Amino acid sequence: MSRIFRAFEKAWESRHARPLVEPRTDGTEIYSARRSGSPRNGSSHATVACSVAEHPLPSLASLVTSARIRLASGAPILPFDGSDPRAAEQYKIIRTKILHHPIKPSCVVVTSAQTDDGKSVSAINIAGCMALKDQTTVLLVDADMRRSSMAATLGVPDSPGLADMLTGQVPLEKAIVRLDPFQNFFFLSRGERQSSPTELLDSGRWRATISLLRREFGFVVVDAPPIGLVADFELVERVADGVILVIRPDHTNRTLGLKALELVQPEKLLGVVLNCAADWFVTKPLSHRYYHYYDEKP
Repeated sequence: MSRIFRAFEKAWESRHARPLVEPRTDGTEIYSARRSGSPRNGSSHATVACSVAEHPLPSLASLVTSARIRLASGAPILPFDGSDPRAAEQYKIIRTKILHHPIKPSCVVVTSAQTDDGKSVSAINIAGCMALKDQTTVLLVDADMRRSSMAATLGVPDSPGLADMLTGQVPLEKAIVRLDPFQNFFFLSRGERQSSPTELLDSGRWRATISLLRREFGFVVVDAPPIGLVADFELVERVADGVILVIRPDHTNRTLGLKALELVQPEKLLGVVLNCAADWFVTKPLSHRYYHYYDEKP
């Protein structure tokens, strides 16, 4: 564990009265609790060895507040209520491919070759689909600090968020919200617009935050800026296990799409999602059976 991350973790935990825990080789952990009053031996901490089970730490998810999702009518978001079973099934296929990928990614970046390809909608739906699994906490992170639209799409406040936390204005648990009515779906919005987003994403605090979020949540989905337009994407890609590239037929520039594929690290490319693709099944002989497959009643 890096010294930068450990320092940030200690500062975060001490601010919120959470114990500092360090592993030991004998199966116990060092529990360091902050004392009140003046120390007797020049130290402001009392350190004792104890079992983790004896002093369970509150999870980050248990400290956040909730925000009610308010979607615009007809928005192609979270189609898991039966409103669009075909779209829901496609996202479940994506979820299955991610969960069974050989590298077992726990932090995935969703990006595109250019703007308006639908990466943010895809990121929301992939994360929402992940959150449908029992006992799986999922955090959606809006790391597109230049052209963010996630909070508006979900109908929740955009601030405080990631930028506010990275600049030290709010603690992490104040920047994250649980997306009601989901039980295990959480959101870290962009926050207030910053004049230097690249510097924030190139900081040790950003890397430390992702490391902490990996430990606190079962799965992290990060919406990143388009590939190649700004330096931000590479800084987000570095901290992730895998990348999903969103392509929109009849919209994505072919040259930019091919260039985006080249810029993603080959070992991190999980796959490509075709957004707003024409339903070519209509022209196929088996299309009738395909359409009615979803409509069959149990």
